[in-house]
Amino acid sequence: MILKTRILLILIAASILSAILAGVADEEPGVDVEPDVAVAEGAATLLLVEDDPLIRAWISQTLKGQGHRLLLAEDGWSAAQLARKHEGPIDLLITDVLMPGLGGAELASAVRKIYPDIKALFMSGHSRAQVTEEGVPPDAALLEKPFTPDKVVAMVNGLLAE
Repeated sequence: MILKTRILLILIAASILSAILAGVADEEPGVDVEPDVAVAEGAATLLLVEDDPLIRAWISQTLKGQGHRLLLAEDGWSAAQLARKHEGPIDLLITDVLMPGLGGAELASAVRKIYPDIKALFMSGHSRAQVTEEGVPPDAALLEKPFTPDKVVAMVNGLLAE
């Protein structure tokens, strides 16, 4: 019975992963991702930076569903280049804190040189103290992993409303 249960769980996990990866293939880093719905009044352009492709795709799908336009990057260096090349405003930077190469705090500083009024939402699975040690201001908006779609939407909407 235990073996059958394990096999069933593995098959379920594999099918969920396949569905997620199908969405990841549609959303390559470094490209603009148009919203799934008509752009609503108040919709924003968001720069999403996450080195985990599954998390990046999941957050992207969640925010596209809210009518936002997304710019996707898999690391800090790619995000900085994308911000430099982007024509038009970027309303919010959503970035992982710890990434290979350029981390989230350094990225936020670099992007603010191009977009001085950009707001930032940092994401991390680490404690507030550890994130602060990485250079994130103690009062910065922090989305602690793991999080739900509702939490992502609420934090993004709250920052955009400020």
